Amino acid sequence: MSSGKSQVLHLPQWLFRLSMLRRLSLMRVFILLLMPCLAFLLMFTSFYNNTVALFRRDSSLSFAPGAHNSPPESPVRSAEHRAAVRAAPPQKCVFPSLQLNDSLMMSFVKKPSPVDCPQRKDWVYLKNGTLVFSEEVRIKEGNFTCDFFPLVRPPSDDRVTWGPKIQNFPNGSQIVSDFFKVACSRSAPDRNASAAKPGQNQQPPKPPDYTEVFMGVSPFNKDVWSRLQEVRPPANGLGGLSVLMLGFDSMSRMSWLRRKHESELPNALRNRAGGKPVDGHPWIWKDFAKVGYITCWADAMVNIAPFNYRMLGFRDPPTDYFARPYYLAIRDNQRDLQHKTGCRGPEPKHQVWFRWVQDIFHMYRHHPKFMMHFYAALSHDDNNRISLGDNDFKTFLQEMESHNYLNSTILIVFGDHGARYTHVRQTWAGRLEERLPYMSFRFPPWFERKYPDLMRNFRVNVHRLTTPMDIHETLRDVIKFDGAGMGDLRKRGISLFKEIPAERECKHADIRNHWCACLDWRIIQQPNLDLDAKKAAQAAVDFINGLTEPQRALCARLEIANITAGQRLQANDEFLHFDKAIDKPLNPNSKEKPREEVVLYQMTFMTKPGKGLFEVTVTHKGLTEWKISERDISRINIYGDAPSCILNINRQLRSFCYCNSLVEKS
Repeated sequence: MSSGKSQVLHLPQWLFRLSMLRRLSLMRVFILLLMPCLAFLLMFTSFYNNTVALFRRDSSLSFAPGAHNSPPESPVRSAEHRAAVRAAPPQKCVFPSLQLNDSLMMSFVKKPSPVDCPQRKDWVYLKNGTLVFSEEVRIKEGNFTCDFFPLVRPPSDDRVTWGPKIQNFPNGSQIVSDFFKVACSRSAPDRNASAAKPGQNQQPPKPPDYTEVFMGVSPFNKDVWSRLQEVRPPANGLGGLSVLMLGFDSMSRMSWLRRKHESELPNALRNRAGGKPVDGHPWIWKDFAKVGYITCWADAMVNIAPFNYRMLGFRDPPTDYFARPYYLAIRDNQRDLQHKTGCRGPEPKHQVWFRWVQDIFHMYRHHPKFMMHFYAALSHDDNNRISLGDNDFKTFLQEMESHNYLNSTILIVFGDHGARYTHVRQTWAGRLEERLPYMSFRFPPWFERKYPDLMRNFRVNVHRLTTPMDIHETLRDVIKFDGAGMGDLRKRGISLFKEIPAERECKHADIRNHWCACLDWRIIQQPNLDLDAKKAAQAAVDFINGLTEPQRALCARLEIANITAGQRLQANDEFLHFDKAIDKPLNPNSKEKPREEVVLYQMTFMTKPGKGLFEVTVTHKGLTEWKISERDISRINIYGDAPSCILNINRQLRSFCYCNSLVEKS
């Protein structure tokens, strides 16, 4: 498969005719049946070898250090390199093995009900930026005319309006905006009748027979086309490769944010004094745009979008193509559109999301693209529902491959976190999975032949501690590559095109202990009887009550109802000796002990009133100091309407507030 294109094998029909088989010897029959099997195996191996999956820690899918199976070795590796690998230091961060067929975890896997969209036909549809009237509908419904309403986004991330109507938009016309509404009406003899005479009652206008909101790619984006004429990707990048990132909500836990630390960025929180929109943040897509890339950010759920639910969103469109206005229009026009849950007319909404990717690739076939698309609706509340998109995702990938789009694209499929609620999250494996994101990279087939050292490093890094900070550095390398080699432990972000040092631990990557899956936790067998465990849980509740104290008239004071689980990080010598500065190496030979030993507790407890379930990491220093950070608190069951009294006042307290009005009712 040197061309990089998908090859579909069509077996000749005569192969399965019994009359032909009778004429052949058994050996020839065996050979004929074996050939297509071998061809399929070679095709699958080629695709798989160009895909690198990161953060998978189950024993059946990844190669654990020292396990009997080992990662495929590149043919270009030298004897010197193999010797260096054997002499490498032991890996510091080793994750526990997760089993795919774990009986407890498998008990949560259910087959979801299929998305059942109405069996109706769209009156119009989009094809490569052109609006086409359905001939099938015309035959069934008769002639019809359609009006076109372009969607207009003011300098705001929370509202949209419709532009001037283009009446009787012609069939086969190119669309003049990416997002728009179409309203069609059947042609009728009396539709154009003369106006009513003076004194007669005016009849209200008849509503359209068909209304729908569409997303496409208009060929008339002058700003984008002019920039493409002026800027080209730099020669020291990775060949002007496109980057396509497809994310799905709640498919595993991001142990770190996908951007810089929120505390290091300008204040953009809602209900916080001085908050501003997030336009000024150092977005990676700005770097791609500067070197001639088409950019796109598309999140399909406006109510819980990552930069809008807690933050103030964007004042101006952040990328060349920005999907939020379309999804705002869908939400705001739900009554007129009458979409069934999960559907846009006769098709699932995720198909529209997939198709927009293809539309952009088609419009800018010969230009590099950076596209980050995120879809939450299928899996946000229930991981099982993600399987409803399996066949459509497969079709999408096949079409992207058949059009040769993936031959010049790094395809990244990822999740943001695992299940944070329900019974899955309350299991040991569920806790770990929340902190370990799924992320996979698929490279064009020619990439490894051109960059063998980079792919070698990528495969090594599958088993090393990696974070989204590393993804950011990897994307920067796509723009301007500065070489392979060994990564620098002093940097919290290391490009995955470099080898992540085996000595890397959470402190090197600046991962808080609450999210670090490398720590050696020891289970507290009876947390309700363990004195220090009870102190840790009480310190956590006191901290939570401190957060809600300014709103005590609205939010009830919480108490511990039950401690359901507890773990203690036993401070071994190595832990006690490390310097607090993350840019300094360990000193394992030091005899000096810190003055105050630090012990970490991770406590899970239920509070009353309201039965809130929390998981909190508490730092115990010395004899009396118990330290907690708001970022080290996870609410792990659904709070529902419990904080309804506080949402419009301080949304940041939604996980901690149980309204006094509910206490009074109970």
